[in-house]
Amino acid sequence: MSKPITAADVASFLGAETIAPDAPQTPADTEWQIKLAEHVDRFNQRYANVCYAGKQMIMRFTKAGDSLDNLDSIDFLRQPDFINLYLSTNIKVGEKIGKKGELVPIYANHALAWLKHPDCRVYRDGVVFRPQPLGAEPLKEGYYNTWQGFAVDPKQGNCDRIYYHLREVVCDGQAVLYDYVIKWIAYKIQNPHKQAGSAVVLRGKKGSGKGTLGHFLKRLYGSHGKHISNSEHLTGKFNAHLADCCFLFADEAFFSGDKRGEANLKALITEPTLTIERKGFDPIEQANYLQILMATNEQWAVPATTDERRYCVIDVPDTKIGDRDYFKILHIAMEQESVIAAFLYDMLHLDLNGWHSGNIPDTNALKDQRLYSLDSVGNFLVDGCLRQVFSADGVGGLTAWCESINASYLYSSYLAYTNRAKLRHYDIVSHTTFGKKITQEAKLFKKRDGAGRQCYYLGTIDDFKAVLEERYRIKIDD
Repeated sequence: MSKPITAADVASFLGAETIAPDAPQTPADTEWQIKLAEHVDRFNQRYANVCYAGKQMIMRFTKAGDSLDNLDSIDFLRQPDFINLYLSTNIKVGEKIGKKGELVPIYANHALAWLKHPDCRVYRDGVVFRPQPLGAEPLKEGYYNTWQGFAVDPKQGNCDRIYYHLREVVCDGQAVLYDYVIKWIAYKIQNPHKQAGSAVVLRGKKGSGKGTLGHFLKRLYGSHGKHISNSEHLTGKFNAHLADCCFLFADEAFFSGDKRGEANLKALITEPTLTIERKGFDPIEQANYLQILMATNEQWAVPATTDERRYCVIDVPDTKIGDRDYFKILHIAMEQESVIAAFLYDMLHLDLNGWHSGNIPDTNALKDQRLYSLDSVGNFLVDGCLRQVFSADGVGGLTAWCESINASYLYSSYLAYTNRAKLRHYDIVSHTTFGKKITQEAKLFKKRDGAGRQCYYLGTIDDFKAVLEERYRIKIDD
């Protein structure tokens, strides 16, 4: 409880007309002072007067038991709205000398009484999100750090069911995959103040258990773990839910064909800063501490480039689909605080020597993502490889594979392909750009035929397939 204010305190912050500092104290004075101090204590637990986004705001704290998602949370109110919220309330805040020398009580609504009190909870330097490793020094006084730590304290124990699910189900028993994913998890837990550097993408059928890991890690991070299932919440404009997020589980929340979303997703994974925009507030820029786990049943999960270092893509097998007993036991374990605490303890003590987020396993699932992410030229070359012929519209088109093909004819074949595929005009490249792409990306080289015409050398169909798989780092299924 805050100490009772004196008459001198009242006079100093309510004005000269208030009771003089040396005025006699009465039992009534003591009673209202105690009630005011209790009121300030209650409000200090619920609110704080802060500087946020360059404005003076009221930060409101909601405890886990009072929130819909059972997690601690904060939101912001403008001071006029906060004062109006308590407009119908009042509490005695002081006394003044009346015209006849009597003591006249002074009242204020609950919000103003708290705001003007010297013990009001205030953070004048601002509100920040600065995740800190265990044992780190707190921020200097004047800042409020929204980082609240993990949901539990680390403690040795048994979490074998979590390890089994991660190793044998999520990673399908593949040691290289398991080693990457478990250290990816541990790196972020040991370094909450750093970016993860990459995202893990789990691709699998419904009921395979791909989302179970995401829900477990979300629980471990407490109020700093978020679960979304809407693309707007991942790459949309208003993203206040990311302001204090360390771990983000994106469950069927991204469409790979969304070009705007593609750029935003890449930024969330690798850019050092993050722009946070709340409705009704100016955007603010803060450090990016996100780690993203994605789950999807779509074949094309993420946009991946040839030299991709952002995504570790894993195909989760369907071996556990329909195994209700397995998931019932697993989910019971996941809910136990002792299991979460044991996993947290293990991750904090896992040796990460030599591990780097960019050393991503080159899985077949990742190769699929590169294949689905090819531009119109890459898709055209793969299509010709699968069809074993490059055909153009009109008379005289090829009907079989040729190891050497006329340059102009190959571009005509490309245009015919874009027409068949109904590609948008801005996805179609010029003849010059086409030539650069197939020589620089696919490494086809030009030569002249007997008539002096420019030709591209393709080699045998097997040679051509091998070149495409090597250059684009994909797998072409016959």
